[in-house]
Amino acid sequence: MCGIGVLLEADAAADAAGSAAQIARMHSCLAARGPDHAATCRLESVCGTSVTLMASVLAMRGDGVTRQPLHDHHGNYLCFNGEVFDVGSAWSTMLPEPPEAATDPQQQQQQQWLRVPAAGNDAVEVLRALASAADPNDVFRSIRGPWAAVYWQAATHRLFFGRSLFGQRSLLVRLDAARQRLLLCSVACDDDLRSTAAAAAGSDEPPAAAAVGADDDDAAAAGNADGWADEAAAADDGGGCRALLQLSARWAEVPVGRLYCLSLDAETPPAAHPTTRDPAACWQARVEAMLGESLWRTACRAPGPCRASAVPHCRPFGVRAARLISQPSDSATFDLAVTGLLEALRDSVSVRLASLPRPALLPSPSADRSAAAVSAADLADKPARVAVLFSGGLDSAVIAALADECVPPDEPIDLLNVAFESTSSSSSGYDVPDRLTGHAGLAELRCVSASSGRQRVWRFVEIDVSAEQLHRTQVHIHSLIYPRTTILDMTIGAALYFAAQGQGSVEAPDGTRRAYTSAARLLLSGAGADEQLGGYGRHRSRYMHGGWAALDAELDADLYGTWRRNAGRDDRVVSDSGRELRTPFLDGSVIGVLCRLPVSVVCQPQLPAGHGDKRLLRAVAERLGLRATARLAKRAIQFGSRSSKALFPIG
Repeated sequence: MCGIGVLLEADAAADAAGSAAQIARMHSCLAARGPDHAATCRLESVCGTSVTLMASVLAMRGDGVTRQPLHDHHGNYLCFNGEVFDVGSAWSTMLPEPPEAATDPQQQQQQQWLRVPAAGNDAVEVLRALASAADPNDVFRSIRGPWAAVYWQAATHRLFFGRSLFGQRSLLVRLDAARQRLLLCSVACDDDLRSTAAAAAGSDEPPAAAAVGADDDDAAAAGNADGWADEAAAADDGGGCRALLQLSARWAEVPVGRLYCLSLDAETPPAAHPTTRDPAACWQARVEAMLGESLWRTACRAPGPCRASAVPHCRPFGVRAARLISQPSDSATFDLAVTGLLEALRDSVSVRLASLPRPALLPSPSADRSAAAVSAADLADKPARVAVLFSGGLDSAVIAALADECVPPDEPIDLLNVAFESTSSSSSGYDVPDRLTGHAGLAELRCVSASSGRQRVWRFVEIDVSAEQLHRTQVHIHSLIYPRTTILDMTIGAALYFAAQGQGSVEAPDGTRRAYTSAARLLLSGAGADEQLGGYGRHRSRYMHGGWAALDAELDADLYGTWRRNAGRDDRVVSDSGRELRTPFLDGSVIGVLCRLPVSVVCQPQLPAGHGDKRLLRAVAERLGLRATARLAKRAIQFGSRSSKALFPIG
């Protein structure tokens, strides 16, 4: 993983002090994301425009650190924040092919996947493929896994940038016309932003229209309203460039599913010369010229009517709804669907846990010291490579159980459970709902793991956040979630921030509690489950008012709106702790299985909460042995951890 920064500026306007200050700000914001290495590279000036690339690196594959910005002997440069996961699962054979596959050219295409050798590095392989590719889009299409990237193609003087379809890796853009700059960065980094965040954190007024106590699914609906429709409209050739620039007057998420291209050789229109227009307008025209129409001719397969083509094995939008009534769910179909989802999730978790560097304190198993011979005392002091954001709820428990199957049994797994201090007289300390379900889920995980013969050490890390801690970090959290600014974003962001810090306490072998900080650099999350499996109360309302077709459309809007609503925000918040967030539910294989199923198999909204919502995932949990967990009703993180009440107390 890495933090990415780009400063594009007009040579005539560049002052050394101003540029140095901007680069220093970006480095400061990116440093926490990549503690292993940081570097800056200033490229050649082209047509009066200079480019500076910045990167910070968190080493997540192999035993060494691959420094970025990465470059080759052709003069090409790459900043790559992402993963290239292995493609070898046979999950697609678990379900019958949809009937339209035989006639749909998109379904007939054979995807060529980029692969990384066991001892290789993702960024190195991506740059190698880009150097030999006729079209950079072909390379980024071939990546299984989330990514955000910036690529300088020296021969053409073009700067490409973009993000994968669901936006799990943050990349923001800002057009600063007054200073004649275009900035790209993994996080928003401006002094005026800090002032805005400080004002918001110190205000008694809600930072946006979302109501305190409103369910997260209602806020998600608002996010979809201004997200997906805008992106579909922006896909037109004439409006796409303008839409991007209008978005970026302030820091904004780089829209997903496309590879943007800035051609520094582009000729600026005569009307834009400084003699006829002010410098800010001149720079805006220059950036518009650099984007030009080539942006859309070289675009990645975009979301919209054909958006599923960007996700392996996803079916086109609207097809699933047409098959709902003609394919009623029977027990055989449902069992096959459970198997398909379980195997896809198992594969998704497995590839996300492969090729991690081993901690220095964790010796490799040897012939005379097998995993079974390792004592519990030995395991108790070993650092974990993997942690799970763990509330004890359905999504996180399923991910933890699958991680238990993949992580070597002689390694511990950390379960990070966050609770905010309660100031209510009706509850004491940190006994919040997620703490109680977390302990129950831990007990069930231990039983499931032991029944499979694994001597797993589960470290249940109790992360208690005091009111003073929360107050001290509010401004920083506000700056991380930006450009998201709602109450919902702040309450979720605060819970994720402290969970990702991994600083809490664990139970020692003698029953006492001791301070503990997780060493895991990889955090697994259940994000993406509710959006695909009908986990929100709003999904029940859509079904009641519009039937299966309305629910199907709502699920699609939720899934393809994650990039704007929460995926980038979560990446910015978690990565600030020098850890990487991985989301198995947003893997193409999992999405592919769910998109090929009737919605009536995925969920049954006519049933009570805790039964019909995420029905298919509840059956997966049952099959894994998580029987009590499978019956739990959904509880949003801001309510389960009490971050919403801690930030915005009522009464």
